[in-house]
Amino acid sequence: MEQDRGFFAALFDTSFSSLVTRRVLGVLYLIVVVLLGLALLVCIIAAFTQKIWLGLVLLILSPLIYFLYLIWIRIWFEVIVVLFNIADNTAALVHRGPASAPVAQQAAPPSGGSSVPPPSLSPTQ
Repeated sequence: MEQDRGFFAALFDTSFSSLVTRRVLGVLYLIVVVLLGLALLVCIIAAFTQKIWLGLVLLILSPLIYFLYLIWIRIWFEVIVVLFNIADNTAALVHRGPASAPVAQQAAPPSGGSSVPPPSLSPTQ
């Protein structure tokens, strides 16, 4: 479980008992959005300095390029969040212990079928 610590205390925590990734993910995403836009702007300007038609083509295609990259980056950020959610849920299940785990019910044999028990999976066989 993530402990409630300050940002800088969590940042310099060498035991990694508190995580900072979720705290910086939103800010990091905004930085990536801005830097991606600036990078495309620089590419458009560079293309115009080379050839006018190349700059025009890139100017027309840059919104599509921008949104494709943004979708790709967003997917990876969401994968990170999902992995952290899985870690939190797993830690919560471990903390609850095996006593709270649901008991699996055995299915009744089909009607007219034999009630032969399944083979034992003990390591002594």
